[in-house]
Order: sequence, then C-alpha cells, then structure tokens
Amino acid sequence: MTLSQKLLNNINSRYVSQSTTRDIILRETKKNYSVTIRISGNSNVILIKNIEDLKQRYLPYTYGRFMPKDCDYILIREDKKEIFFLELKSESAKRFKQQKDEIISQLYSGEEWIKHLIFCSVSDFCQIDDYKKYFIAINKKSMNKCITELTYEENGRKFTFWNGCTFNLSQFK
Repeated sequence: MTLSQKLLNNINSRYVSQSTTRDIILRETKKNYSVTIRISGNSNVILIKNIEDLKQRYLPYTYGRFMPKDCDYILIREDKKEIFFLELKSESAKRFKQQKDEIISQLYSGEEWIKHLIFCSVSDFCQIDDYKKYFIAINKKSMNKCITELTYEENGRKFTFWNGCTFNLSQFK
C-alpha cells in the first residue's frame, strides 16, 4: 500500500483528500479568499488541509494555552516524491516581509505535522526522507511574481515567497 493510500485510509477525509484535477483551489476561510494551485501533468495529489481545526479538535490539552504552529496546506505528489508546505497570506507587501520569520516557522511546523500524520498512519516512518520538500508562502496579490529578496535556503530547505492568486508548481523545478 502506498503512502497516499495509508494516509487516505487512516485519517478523516475532513483533513486528507485526493485530487486528480490540474487546478486545486486553496481557501483561507478566516479571511475569505482563495488561491489556485496549478499542477502540471497527470499527477495524483494528496492534500492535507484544515490543520488548524485538527489541532483544536484533537489537541484539547492545548486549549487556552500554547497552540502548536502549522501551515495552511500540505500537498503530496507521491509519484514525483515531492511535498509542498503552503502558507496563505493576504497582507500588504510591507507586512508580508515583516512576517517572514513567523511564516518560516509556520512552514517548518508543516513538516512536523506531516511527520506526525505519517507516523500515525504508516509503519515505515522513514518514507518521508525520500521526498523533496518545498516551503512556499503565497501572498494573495493581483500580480504573480516571486519575491526573490525573501526567498532563501536553510538546512537544505528552500523557502519561496510568492505574490499572486495563482501558482504553478512546475515553477519550482
């Protein structure tokens, strides 16, 4: 059984879904906006979503206290051995830049969440080490472009900051 099948079988569909469409719409419900992710090719994608809800529902001991950070979405392309950690924002350019460290912390947390979900779903936990990981913050703005002055690499991880309402995963190859 593949990693995708194990995640789909072991985690509530409210938090994990499968998509075969080329365009996936990611929603930021608290601020009422969406971003479209375009996937090139015929890729089967697993989308981990609603992590905020998952924390509040299943980590009751954190209520009113420390709440672990998270990213908004985790997208897995198993056939290409890729994992995308996505954080959505709707901020001014200045505020987006000021939040860089906070956003990076949220994206790093996404990696911990996927490790935890895989740990809870599969006996071969080390499978995640074989995947290329991408950490992406998307700021909903009308002009699509990479913000190169914020993009950097640390500990073998590349963090990309992007302005736009649409985003093509093939831009990271």
